[in-house]
This record gives sequence, structure tokens and C-alpha cells, in this order.
Amino acid sequence: MENGFATHYYHARVKECGVCAFKKQCCGNKRRQSLTFSVYRHYHQRMQQRIESKEGKRMKRRRMATVEPVFGSLLNYYGMKRSNAKGKQAAHKMMLMAACAYNLQKLITCFNHPRAKAQVLPLGQELALYFILLYVVQQPRVYF
Repeated sequence: MENGFATHYYHARVKECGVCAFKKQCCGNKRRQSLTFSVYRHYHQRMQQRIESKEGKRMKRRRMATVEPVFGSLLNYYGMKRSNAKGKQAAHKMMLMAACAYNLQKLITCFNHPRAKAQVLPLGQELALYFILLYVVQQPRVYF
């Protein structure tokens, strides 16, 4: 175990490398060479192949368009780079509050946009949202 990761070690003398094509790059001027690689190398290679496939590239583009901007905004604009809360439960609460603030900002932006307002208002969701927010504000102990 090296730094908490399971690794394989390979130690060899330069003489044992013989006529290896990578001898110059690998050993250099040293008399002894040691190589380390992860026990989970097979899984890493398999995951790399999945990411480089057509389906993997499509999923990566989709994730970058939907999820990553949200995390980027939370990290950069909502102070979530580091949590100063003690414990997982408190950190979870901070993340929930930041996500709620982000969603409320998007909702306000949506209601201020005339085209979005025209699509949402006929559904009656504004009134439903008002009652949901009223319930959350009046009873914060239920959620936190």
C-alpha cells in the first residue's frame, strides 16, 4: 500500500533490462530501476476504453452540459469550495442550502424571462410554489 492505494512493485537492475527498447527512457543513468503500478490498473484501462467509446463521449458531453455547470457555480459563486461545517450531516445541510439557493436563483430568472413566464403561469405552478415555500419557511425543522 502506497498512500492508501494498493500497488505492485517491480525492481530490476539495468543489466536485466538487456535489449529492451525502453531502457533509455525507463532507466536513464541509474543502476537500478523500480516501477510501480496500481493493482486496479485493469479497471482503469477498462474505464478509459468506455470513456473513449462513442457512447462514452456522448454521455460525457451530456454530463458536461447538465451537471458540471451546476457544480462549477456552487463552487465558485456559492462558497462551496471548502465546507467549514463539522461532520457529514452539517456539510450535507450546507450543500442542500447552496443547491436551494441555486435553484431559487434559476427560478427567479425563469419568472423574470417573459417567454418562460408565458409558459409557466398558465400551469398554475406559481401558486403551488408559493405554498411550498411558505410551508418550508414556516417549518424549517422538518427539512434541516
